[in-house]
Amino acid sequence: MKTNSKLDNWFSSLSTDACPSIDLCIEMLEPDLPWLGDLEKTPQDPQWHGEGNVKIHCGMVLKEMYALLQSDAKHLPPWKRQVLILSAILHDIGKTVTTKKSMARGKMRWVSPRHEEVGRSYLAFKIMAWNLEFRVIHAVLNIVGEHHMSATRQENVAPRGHFFQGA
Repeated sequence: MKTNSKLDNWFSSLSTDACPSIDLCIEMLEPDLPWLGDLEKTPQDPQWHGEGNVKIHCGMVLKEMYALLQSDAKHLPPWKRQVLILSAILHDIGKTVTTKKSMARGKMRWVSPRHEEVGRSYLAFKIMAWNLEFRVIHAVLNIVGEHHMSATRQENVAPRGHFFQGA
């Protein structure tokens, strides 16, 4: 396990009340996760993501997560707060290497096939080196890897509630 007191302190702050910007999150994590540096130049299809690129999208998800954590989800234990913040930051990291133009529904679109699986695989060994509880790492990997899984597919794999226990 890596020891990096600056990063460890930052992780610890996520479990309390810190709400760092997407820019600060990238600054803190990019040394271990270089793909984060490509979020801004990774486009998204304007029909689904009018914000333009993956960095803006992840920043918007992060802001919404902070709003939830300060209201409806305020009761969550500290480790789950870490999970939700890290998942918001990292959920689309796989798009940086899977995004391409492709014909979809009769139109050329930006698509990111299997970005969830690719993102989870990329993160797996890298974040295992971080000084985080295993349950945090496990939950983050599950959320990143399954965040677009359809309800039908979820129900075929495991009871629906199983996928929400990590968060």
